[in-house]
Amino acid sequence: MIPGINDAHMHPGFAVPTFDVDRGFDVTWPKLQAAITGAMDETPSDLWITATIGPAILLDPSINHATLDKLTNGR
Repeated sequence: MIPGINDAHMHPGFAVPTFDVDRGFDVTWPKLQAAITGAMDETPSDLWITATIGPAILLDPSINHATLDKLTNGR
């Protein structure tokens, strides 16, 4: 035991309704882009869209917050 460590974090998806675009653990970026675009067409703008990603997307430096904002028009 180590006193004084505070692991204060949360998983927001558990606190709000979400729409999951699960395309498998190591989905490619083109497939995830298509899934996100489709989810945006199918869901209200205040619903969170979630996805599980693997190393192919996680380790690609071109896929970041700005990339997702551009894809989702800031949604």
